[in-house]
Amino acid sequence: MESLRLVLLLLTLVVGCVYMEENQTETEEQIGFPGADWSHVLTDEQLSADKDLQTRNAVPTTIYGVGLDLQVYTRSDIQGTWSGPAPYSCCVISITALQDGTLLGVGLNLLLYTKATVNSIWVGPVANSGFMLDVTQLPDGSLVGVGINFLLYTRPGVQGTWSGPVPYSGFVKSLSVLPDGRLIGVGLGGQLWTRPGVQGFWSLVNLNGFVGDISVNKNGEVIGIGITCGLWERPTYTSFWQGEIASSRCVISVSFEK
Repeated sequence: MESLRLVLLLLTLVVGCVYMEENQTETEEQIGFPGADWSHVLTDEQLSADKDLQTRNAVPTTIYGVGLDLQVYTRSDIQGTWSGPAPYSCCVISITALQDGTLLGVGLNLLLYTKATVNSIWVGPVANSGFMLDVTQLPDGSLVGVGINFLLYTRPGVQGTWSGPVPYSGFVKSLSVLPDGRLIGVGLGGQLWTRPGVQGFWSLVNLNGFVGDISVNKNGEVIGIGITCGLWERPTYTSFWQGEIASSRCVISVSFEK
C-alpha cells in the first residue's frame, strides 16, 4: 500500500509537466485552475518594476533534498554537490526545513514526521497530521500544507490540527513562502503561481519552464526540481529558469535551510 502511495505521488509530480510539454499552446486556464484570478497575472512591466527582488545576495545556504531512495541528502549551496544519505533519514517523500532548524518530513503514509537535526532519527507520526503532499512554514510559525486534493490547509504549528480547505486555493502540488510573506506554488501544469497569503487568489507568474517541487531562500532565490529530477534556479521568482544546476540530480523534494 505504501509503495502504491509513493508511485501515485511521483506520477502526480511529473504528469503536469509532461502534459504541458505535449500541449504548449494550451493555457493554465484551459487545463483547469479554478479560483485563479487572471486579472492579476503579472505583466512584463510589472515584472520589470519589481525592484525589491532584483538584488541577489549570494550567501551560502544549506539545501536539503529527498533522493529517489527516500532518504535525506544535503548540499552546502545551490552550486554545491549532494552529500549523504543522512543517517536514519528513510523514508519520506517531502521535506521542509523549519525556522528552528527542525526538519519536517512527509512519510509514505502522508503523515508528518520531525527530525531535530539532519543526523537525528525521525520522530512521529505527528498526531492529526494527515494527509499531505507538501508543507511549508509561514513567518508566524504556522504551517500550510497541500492536501491530497491539491488544496491548501493550515495548522498553528507542528502540533495541532489541520483546518481547511482554504477557499480558492487549488490546484497546486508544491508550496513555499517568499521573503515578503506571499505564497508561491507550483500548479499542476508545472508553472509558478503566487498569492498574497493564505487567503486570496492565485496569480500566474509566467509560463517559463516546468517544475515539480520548489523552495525559496531568505534572499528570494527559487530552486525547483525539473522533469529530469535535477535542480533548476531562478535568481528571483519573476526570473526565468537558468538551466539545470550541475551535479544536482536526482531528488524528488527540496528545501532551503531557513
